[in-house]
Amino acid sequence: MRVFLRLIRDNKSIAYLLVPAIIYSTLFSLFSAFLPYLAGISIDNISSRNFVGLRVTLLIILGCSIVTAILKLLSARVNNLISYSLANNLRLMSYSKVSRLPIRTVDSKGQGDMQSYIVNDTEVVSDGILLFLNQFFSGIATIVIVFILLLSIDWKISAILLLVMPVSLYVSYMIQKKTSGSFKKQSQIRSDMSNFISETISCNKEIRSFNGTKESIDLFEKASNQYRDVSRKAVFYSSIGNPTSRVINSIVFAIVVFFGANQVVSGIITIGALTSLLAYATQFMKPYNELANVFTEISDAKASLSRIYSLIDEEEMPYESND
Repeated sequence: MRVFLRLIRDNKSIAYLLVPAIIYSTLFSLFSAFLPYLAGISIDNISSRNFVGLRVTLLIILGCSIVTAILKLLSARVNNLISYSLANNLRLMSYSKVSRLPIRTVDSKGQGDMQSYIVNDTEVVSDGILLFLNQFFSGIATIVIVFILLLSIDWKISAILLLVMPVSLYVSYMIQKKTSGSFKKQSQIRSDMSNFISETISCNKEIRSFNGTKESIDLFEKASNQYRDVSRKAVFYSSIGNPTSRVINSIVFAIVVFFGANQVVSGIITIGALTSLLAYATQFMKPYNELANVFTEISDAKASLSRIYSLIDEEEMPYESND
């Protein structure tokens, strides 16, 4: 992740916005996680016919819902500002770099390749960073906060969920490892195809004059087939994460239902507490699905960002003074 650390260093004027982004995401996760707990209390109030306590709890739920909506709006605005500002700076840096490159470097990369750096790769980086900001910090905060609330309700079921956590993390890591290389190849082939298309269109008359149409079509079909194979592999590995996480979630939910129902029958916990446990079991595992998607997008963004910095790091033309 050195390339992302470099991106932060190169954009220190924007990096400070990460602080409110983390704060908003954490507070959003806190208030969102508190709602199932309040819902469980409401159910217990109904069971005990404590309607005064029920009204108070419902008012608290309403207040938490309003605060959650406001925090979500603020978080989205800050995250969008960070993502689009970084993308804009990357475009400006890349475009400025092109004007200072030697002619041999520009010719070796090709017109379409330059367009891919400035347009396609920057867009991929922007989308990856936006998804990371929207889901990573809130996902981590949700896991921690929900686990603490689970401990306050029943430590045994919390221990079961804690044992399942390494399995989800290992699955996410293996999928991310498989997708990273595929997305890097996909990014390179996409850039080569953009370069080929741009040069073929601009040199269309010359190609037709020298009867190179069939050869151009064959080259494009070869590149297209290669891109299809690499993309299929990347999409396949990235698509495994969500259903795999859902299978693990279903197993965890079934375990919580089994043990929770037994404890309700035994009188250890209330029906409201069981309701909260079931909600938290789902809420606890949900971030793993989101984090799996984040790892996939970040892998693609990392490959594109590496390509952009490879352009920015190219040797420039020597400066010539007018004196």
